[in-house]
Amino acid sequence: MLGREHRLKPAGSVRRKLAGELADFPDSSAEEVLAGLTDAVRYTVGFVADGYPERAAWVLEALAEAGYEPVGSATRGTSRTRGWSAAGATATRSSR
Repeated sequence: MLGREHRLKPAGSVRRKLAGELADFPDSSAEEVLAGLTDAVRYTVGFVADGYPERAAWVLEALAEAGYEPVGSATRGTSRTRGWSAAGATATRSSR
């Protein structure tokens, strides 16, 4: 796990997201909007480039076995100046 100190979304970001959602959906309550917030807690898993696809697939399988399911679409990013590339996925606890 990388960057565990950054795993919680900053309170200011949560407030901005909440305010935006309430402005877009005025009939929603704050509780409803917060219940749908899928990125309040985030973890980063890092791998060396060799074997990255297999290791990433293993993490997704482990999350599924622990009761999490993907939400939305995956994201990708690259920083050539910092020398990293990444793929991100959002998962939430399954209601099964």
